[in-house]
Amino acid sequence: MASVRSVLVLVVLCILAGVYSQATDEEVPINADELENIIDEAEIKSNSGNTWVPCDFSGVSTESCYDCNTRIICKKIGGLLLECPKNFVPYCNEGKCSNEPTPECA
Repeated sequence: MASVRSVLVLVVLCILAGVYSQATDEEVPINADELENIIDEAEIKSNSGNTWVPCDFSGVSTESCYDCNTRIICKKIGGLLLECPKNFVPYCNEGKCSNEPTPECA
């Protein structure tokens, strides 16, 4: 009897876990570019001491590397410097944080 009860409890827990783990369309970004934009906006909002520098703005938002560990996001008001997370993806590579450095930074 105890084993039947244990199995039923396990089944109910599995069903509840499956129901609660399903994400809605609002919670899951559609593609990698959208995810990158969400991360950028979160970094901008969370960094109260943002560093803004002059940026070569050509009409669209662009991303590039400021140095080996910092990327720059060009906005209409200037370039925002964002450090790459040192523990996970510490290098800037083609405007994105990466775990591999560029040849110039290796």
